[in-house]
Amino acid sequence: MIKDTDVSEIVAFIEASELPDKDFLDGKCVERFTQKTGESFLDERARMVMDNAENPEVVSAFRKLATICNDNEKRCSECPVAKYCNNFIAESRKNVDRSAYTMVDLFCGAGGLSLGFTQEGFITRLANDIQDCCVDTYAHNHPETPRDHIILGDIEKLIDDLDDLMGEEEPSIVVGGPPCQGFSEANRQRLIDDSRNHLYKSFVAVVKIKSTLFCHGKC
Repeated sequence: MIKDTDVSEIVAFIEASELPDKDFLDGKCVERFTQKTGESFLDERARMVMDNAENPEVVSAFRKLATICNDNEKRCSECPVAKYCNNFIAESRKNVDRSAYTMVDLFCGAGGLSLGFTQEGFITRLANDIQDCCVDTYAHNHPETPRDHIILGDIEKLIDDLDDLMGEEEPSIVVGGPPCQGFSEANRQRLIDDSRNHLYKSFVAVVKIKSTLFCHGKC
């Protein structure tokens, strides 16, 4: 969900950077940042930026950003808000290595478990979590993955829709972190009948359905 704080967050990251001020606001910078993508979440966030385009704080921030993003250059690797930029996101998806290993990330959280795989070149084809803040953060951390491939909701619903979501595609690996609070010894209030204790079975179900190549050697 887009919030008013999204624009404030973008401004704060830019202002916290060491980018110098530019004498004028370069239109190319704003144009790239708010580029149309056809993805409602990204385009709505871009619209909110444009709605605040005359806000002095927003103008000041984008003047700084224009020192590395303008008509003559585009230094995305130095940009403090690249993952908020629609042009950067669109380019990330366009340049995805189609021959790369792929993964399904279940109980994905913010993406910590899959970080190592991502650093080694794996591409997330499908992710799932039941908390909206996790889905939002995961989408931010994985700009190369379309948001409609990061599913918010109960994993049982994901299993029911797996064929529609992935078709015949078979991922190289399935990763996931099923909740352990119900049986963890670190939780002194753990309950044997905690409903979360059975969610690992859903992970196994996805592995059986979509991955014949990888199952930690224990399937």
